[in-house]
Amino acid sequence: LKHLVLARIALPKSKRATVRYLADNLRLSVGLQTVYDYMDTLDKDSLMAALLLYAQKQTQAREGTTISVVFYDVTTLYFEADEDDEDTEQSPGLRKKGYSKDHRYDLPQVVIGLTVDSHGFPLDFQVYEGNTYEGQTLLAGVQKIHHKLKLVSNNLTVVADAGMLSQANLEKLESSGYSYIVGARIRSLT
Repeated sequence: LKHLVLARIALPKSKRATVRYLADNLRLSVGLQTVYDYMDTLDKDSLMAALLLYAQKQTQAREGTTISVVFYDVTTLYFEADEDDEDTEQSPGLRKKGYSKDHRYDLPQVVIGLTVDSHGFPLDFQVYEGNTYEGQTLLAGVQKIHHKLKLVSNNLTVVADAGMLSQANLEKLESSGYSYIVGARIRSLT
């Protein structure tokens, strides 16, 4: 697992390419099915929570409880499927057609929000329905990491790109006590 994770970080390619990389460069024989088996092992809520908690503790050990800057961004991941997930009484379906950063409007997708510290170390992530507007995820993502890290004060600066820029988001950040740096497109400025 350690070699697979490090290889994926060093060379973020497909699972098959990762297996070839390990064989060609490190002389490690890892079968493709083994990669899938590890993914199944990692796909447990308790393990995912433990990994996130470990990452958060590492960040706090490095920066203390005075984390003052977080970066937040969103991306989309599409699926080679024809139909959206159906909503059920227990939960809404996640994979839905929406605005696609990959220009695959014809395929269902999910929206992933990621919060990192000032060194780019991941702190937390959220998965949203594929038809969620990315700007609607900003405040929830920031508040979630603020709560998880048990930050003492609201003395937190949020850095986000132009996709998060809306008057409503800026007002919500301000009213929640956060400072912010939000990118803007030059053509949209007066």
